[in-house]
Amino acid sequence: MAFDFDGFRLDKIINPNAHCTHIVFISVDNPDIHTKTLILFDNQIKYMQVNEHQNFIRVKIFMKSDDTPIAIDFEENQKELYELFLKSVTNK
Repeated sequence: MAFDFDGFRLDKIINPNAHCTHIVFISVDNPDIHTKTLILFDNQIKYMQVNEHQNFIRVKIFMKSDDTPIAIDFEENQKELYELFLKSVTNK
């Protein structure tokens, strides 16, 4: 999978239904692309790895169809988004 979120920061997480999580990133320095969206389907997630660093939390999502993880960084001020993300992917 070729996911490139360089130049984008996490904006919001939406759980449209109990079967997928909609993640929106907004551009920091790319005038051509305003937003990028990632939709994770729960039945496609193999597992997740969470690393808590001093200033951010990095979640690596491993999909059933690929060995390369998708990495999402949650900054210090995005704790609520991180909690919403976990609730969304675990259907809580």
